[in-house]
Amino acid sequence: MTFAGNWDHLEPATKEAYRRFDALTEQGLDPGPGTDWRLYGTYAHTKLWLGPQGGHDYDERVLRLVRTVAGRAIDWTPDDAWNLAERAGYWARQGHTRHEELYRIPLSAAHLLHPQQRRDLFGHLTDLGELQPLLESLLTEEGPAGAVRNVIGEADPFATMLAEEYGLRLAGMLPLLRHWATADTPAPGDGWLPVVCDLLTSEAIALVHELVIRLAAYRGGPFVCHHADISWSEDRFLKGRTVSVVRGLIWTCEVIDEPWVPSLLADAAVTCGTGHDGPGSTCRSETVANGAVGVLARRGGPETVAPLALIQARVRAASVQENVTRALDALADAAALTRDQFLDRTLPAAATPREVEQARTAARYRLEQALIHQREWTWREVGEHLLDHPVTGPDARTLVWRIPGGPSGLPVRTVDGWELAGRRPEGPVALWHPADASAEEVGAWRERGLAQPFEQVLREVYVEEPDRVAGHVVRYDLARTELIRHGWTGVSIGYWEHDCHEGQGEVVRDLAGWQARWLLRVVEGMSDEGWDLDALCATNPMTFHRDGQEVPAASVPPLVRSEILREADLTVAAASAGPDAQHLVDHYDGYWH
Repeated sequence: MTFAGNWDHLEPATKEAYRRFDALTEQGLDPGPGTDWRLYGTYAHTKLWLGPQGGHDYDERVLRLVRTVAGRAIDWTPDDAWNLAERAGYWARQGHTRHEELYRIPLSAAHLLHPQQRRDLFGHLTDLGELQPLLESLLTEEGPAGAVRNVIGEADPFATMLAEEYGLRLAGMLPLLRHWATADTPAPGDGWLPVVCDLLTSEAIALVHELVIRLAAYRGGPFVCHHADISWSEDRFLKGRTVSVVRGLIWTCEVIDEPWVPSLLADAAVTCGTGHDGPGSTCRSETVANGAVGVLARRGGPETVAPLALIQARVRAASVQENVTRALDALADAAALTRDQFLDRTLPAAATPREVEQARTAARYRLEQALIHQREWTWREVGEHLLDHPVTGPDARTLVWRIPGGPSGLPVRTVDGWELAGRRPEGPVALWHPADASAEEVGAWRERGLAQPFEQVLREVYVEEPDRVAGHVVRYDLARTELIRHGWTGVSIGYWEHDCHEGQGEVVRDLAGWQARWLLRVVEGMSDEGWDLDALCATNPMTFHRDGQEVPAASVPPLVRSEILREADLTVAAASAGPDAQHLVDHYDGYWH
């Protein structure tokens, strides 16, 4: 009855006991007095293995043995219960099809496990025949909080909050909660939102509003996890079924016609699309952030523009950026404008304080990007859409503007309108950048002591060769965050593979048709499993490229070179591992130079 080699991994004493149990089973005998029933029960469960190809048919003596053990009160431990369930699941995946027999003994011990462990181990089972009532009782908790956990589980602090603080209200609208739990695709299918419309009530809309506010303010936190008889705490944001439930919550906002929806969705998207270290850090939940962007895109209308622009300014995740850009481009195309022109013209004139704050944050980001990319406007556009606008005016009026090839100055209001350097320019204008100005002009502007929304006249200018950013030791996680925030990409931005060029990766910055490449190499935190998140990496000299060919740094336009080196220098400053780690670079001294 025993497959050859089935017990080869066991300790000699256990193997000998199993052989004795096997002989008794062959004769149809019970194990007798003094039996270690935990050992006998584990033996009985192993008899259900039919080989690596699985199967269906069992000897009746085995089935009788399994049912005897399952019906007995055995002093199992939580670790036993977990191992029995894991083994049954593995055999089921191998092709053993008598699931009611595979799980008979594990279910008899499952009451020892934490409720979430039961959901993890048994929640996927659908039909166990005569064991179905036992399964359902093990997976069902009582009370309002239990009713919520029965739907969403409890795998993170947000799920705990939903059950404990909102259990009574959610228990009164379980069909909607269950429907949220089905939101497991990137976008709602054709029939998903009509069901929401049928289930929405005024009470449900009020609860959605409250829950999205909680989501926007939520930052995750410590959560107690359980495995068999072991418990530990780890930081979590959203996990497991909570992700689907929250995405369903966000999708529901698509059919709610309330003024709070667009700005609150933006706040939720920013929370989920950023991390604890700000815009460049790992997304807390890219899935939910994209869900919010999708709702704003499908809603359309002018009230969604500022929220989308805020997400574009704050969230650096590539997929979120792509979805926001696609949504804004569609709106701009419909208005026959470029995206930048469209965003200038759709700033909210009258809004709540929160909406003004969102719009101002997004506008400041776009103005700084305009400085870096040297975007050009007509002076009429600057006056009408920036200087005179209540959202952008206070910032735009403190910035220095220039006429290409001509003078620079602050905007001055006259009885006839806005002037720049004593004139009303007819041609294009742009924001002044110190990299394109003389030292005397830069010094004169800096002496003015202007209070500006971002560094313009005080902006660092880099004229040095790119070797200045080589030979530093930086913390990988902080460098990654800072580089992504500035728009760098590359294979090393993320979890590095152990066999990826012996622990080195190149980060890339594209700007105005030029490209910078910066090689980083892990020098500490390396193991056979890969790189630790707190690994240290050393920086190589930066190279510049044009049309795929390396070019001398001196051939790169001063503004482009300065901005790229500034971003690299800011990264080194933010992520430096300090002088105590500098000896790690010395080991590679020949490599760097």
